[in-house]
Amino acid sequence: MDKKFKFFLILCFLSVFAKFFLSSGETILSARDNDIRKQFLDWRDFGFSELAKGHLPLWNPHIFCGAPYFGGFQSALLYPPNWVHFFLPVHKAINFIILFHILLIGFFTYFWNRSLGCSDLGSTVAAFLFMFSGSVFCRIFAGHLSNICTMSWMPLVFLAFEWALQKRERSYCLLGIFAISMQILSGHMQYVYYNALILGFYALIRAFSGRNIFNILKVYFIFYFGAVLICSFQLVAGFNALLESARGGSKFQLAFTFSLPPENLLTFIFPWIFGHINGALLYWGSWLPWEVNLHFGVSGFCLALFGIFCWKKPDERKVAMILSGLFALLLALGDNTPIYEFLSNWLPGFSSFRGCSKFGFFAVFFLCSFASIGMDFLSEDSIKRHKFAAILFLLGIICFSFGLFIYISSRDPETGIWPTFVNSILSRKASLYFLVSKVQLLAFISLSGMYASLEVFFRALIIFSGALFLLKSNSENESFSKRLALLVILEICIFAGPTLEFFDISLEKNIELKNFVSEKGNEYRFALPNPVKAMTWNVLDVNGDDPFSPKRYSEFLAFSQDLDPDSRTTGYYFLCSPLLRLASCKYFVQSASPTLHIREISNVLPRALILHNWKTMKNREEIFAEFSKRDFNPLKSVLIEEDLPELDSIASNSVAVAETTEKVEIKNISTDEIFLNVKVEKPAILLITDSYTPNWVAETANPDYTDPGNPKMKYRVIPANYAFRGIPLIPGEHKIKLSYQPAYLKIAMIFNIFAVFAFLTAVLSEFLKLAKRKDPFLS
Repeated sequence: MDKKFKFFLILCFLSVFAKFFLSSGETILSARDNDIRKQFLDWRDFGFSELAKGHLPLWNPHIFCGAPYFGGFQSALLYPPNWVHFFLPVHKAINFIILFHILLIGFFTYFWNRSLGCSDLGSTVAAFLFMFSGSVFCRIFAGHLSNICTMSWMPLVFLAFEWALQKRERSYCLLGIFAISMQILSGHMQYVYYNALILGFYALIRAFSGRNIFNILKVYFIFYFGAVLICSFQLVAGFNALLESARGGSKFQLAFTFSLPPENLLTFIFPWIFGHINGALLYWGSWLPWEVNLHFGVSGFCLALFGIFCWKKPDERKVAMILSGLFALLLALGDNTPIYEFLSNWLPGFSSFRGCSKFGFFAVFFLCSFASIGMDFLSEDSIKRHKFAAILFLLGIICFSFGLFIYISSRDPETGIWPTFVNSILSRKASLYFLVSKVQLLAFISLSGMYASLEVFFRALIIFSGALFLLKSNSENESFSKRLALLVILEICIFAGPTLEFFDISLEKNIELKNFVSEKGNEYRFALPNPVKAMTWNVLDVNGDDPFSPKRYSEFLAFSQDLDPDSRTTGYYFLCSPLLRLASCKYFVQSASPTLHIREISNVLPRALILHNWKTMKNREEIFAEFSKRDFNPLKSVLIEEDLPELDSIASNSVAVAETTEKVEIKNISTDEIFLNVKVEKPAILLITDSYTPNWVAETANPDYTDPGNPKMKYRVIPANYAFRGIPLIPGEHKIKLSYQPAYLKIAMIFNIFAVFAFLTAVLSEFLKLAKRKDPFLS
């Protein structure tokens, strides 16, 4: 490519982000009400602030009455590109990370296509198509920071796998280990899992095509085993957090949410037929638009089909790519196919994830590669261009007729096919569009038909324009290729640009609310409109937005909101339930803008409380039923799930004593440790209104307690009031350190250190070999 064309490519990339680059203020990429604001902004501010102090926060005490932090993966504290947070303000760091990883997706996709034998220009087109496709670029609008980071390494995983098979050099196995390690550390394990599944399927197809199956399985095993060792510290923390979380007990109902609706296959050609992500008529189809949009350009889709059918030479990679793409698309359809339930029941971990539509990302990746191949075929043969132009004219006529059909059908909002189709979508639970009257419904059907037909007409116009371009093209191959690449890249940039959103975080600073919570401190909890703000403001909240919310607490919180405890989600819109007093929630913020409106809850439990009366109940339903009784007084008694014979025997023999000298003092040592100074006169349960998980350990806090004959005393930490912590205590004074200690984490850290050292040694050895041979690594 000449300098002029490279300048054009840079200009195209910058034009997509132009309105963001020209904006003023503390702007951050993402729509205001999506995940950057709801999670990542405060999430990263909290995590890297703690890390800057020299403390790795394993636990997050600020949301959900406490939840795993480091083990939740999306903290991504060990992911090297995220270390830019140490040098930049949080909003600038997030913007840099997004832009860097979008470029990284394009960079790795380019080299993947070059390995297929595609031209420099064709590989560049594939890179632009993929990084600006609906399955990638719309994630910026959604604020899916960890998604974008993890997605970016997928092309490199496939590239390293192919190089390792073809060249059989250790350096490419190391590259694959590195790519998968970066995926794991970047924070979105769903894409890591899905990538392993699609790569495994791809490897099996390659094996059945005549390759040495032992060699293929060996490379696959080395990739993932090496990455698991390098990331063992993060993985063990994450596995513990998963077992403690609502996701750890996921059911099939959770797994098939966000399945790709079959009608959304139309988005390959008509991305906004169901409304725009950010336009006059907002998206009204099933699920969320960034989950179910497969668009990578009309021209890109047509070139991909041409590449599939014109790649005549026998090539096992072509077969593997086609079948892997189809397999990914089949899995993306989720509960619309029988295979999904089978995999959910039999494949370990498969049902722990929601959003199976994410498999569409892999299908788009393979199709972008075929678009690159198709473009190279068109560049080589002018006869093929004319044949392809005829096919495009036919496709354009079909599309135009389809648009005309939608428009005419929508004119009859009572009995037409389009109204029936719209009603069938809006009637699903997956639809996010809510209508309040029949009059509005009829008006909406007419409006949606008009917008859908305009969308179809516009894409038909692009197809007709492409056909005319091919018919009139008689120039030499190089000139034709550049002009074709120009049109394809311009089209995908025109698609991506309007989806970009950003907001000014300086406008999000509610000074009045911040001053209020700072004044009240940590003695009681809040229910804030945006609960993750508690992480930045250093206060405690009962709500949150995190897939790793503790299982028991999530069920309790759902019950308090009159929701089914088995339909747990990452957070809840709040009702001011009286049950929140069990979570030490005293201040319920009903609104913070334009005026502060706070409701104060009475008879709230303090964060730590001594209780001498307890009642044993063996299951959740009994406990929740007890919560609903009028005579239940959590200030006087606590519900537990196991018998305490060691306390019962003491209680039966004890005499009445005054309780006035009893005391409990609580102090936060760090995010993961609490110091408790407790004195009780008779057997009691110390109730702590922090969420319970099995990895909390209590022991004596005296650092000088080193006599071998008198080892540190261990305390039991049991579930109390179902979702919270209880410590059974005998009479006396107790100095207790309560700490979060995920199982096997110290062992994993040792493995991790040795694995990283071995990996770096192997990398250095390979570079020395290459330098000695004077052989470039990427030759």
